[in-house]
Amino acid sequence: KEGCPFATVLYEGASENHRKKFKWDTRRKWALPYAYQTDDLHRVEHALSVFGPEQKVPSAGFKAFLTCAMLCDSIYLYGFAGTDALDGHFLAHSRHVLAEEHSFLDRASHGESLDADFVLRKMLDFGKPDPGL
Repeated sequence: KEGCPFATVLYEGASENHRKKFKWDTRRKWALPYAYQTDDLHRVEHALSVFGPEQKVPSAGFKAFLTCAMLCDSIYLYGFAGTDALDGHFLAHSRHVLAEEHSFLDRASHGESLDADFVLRKMLDFGKPDPGL
């Protein structure tokens, strides 16, 4: 296969409350096909040890990388450097650990072991202990 066969809009996962709030549980007609990450993938992404012991969460870009890495033979990344968004949008720096995400992406691109990053931490999902992990 060549490149990435995923020709659709892909949304990150969200809590059940967020899905209800934004009416994501109701399918809508769009010009493009769309999909959401599964709840399990969403929880695992938030539980990776790369985010340390505090309640830090992955950026949307990092979540997109992890999702596409499972679906695609190759990925080209743009704008994954520094501490600002390429398009200038506000980043919740207190919630993200961009330096650790960029370090992970660098290790992945060089074929280094990522085993330590995929150890799950006990995470807090939306302020509550997550019994699923």
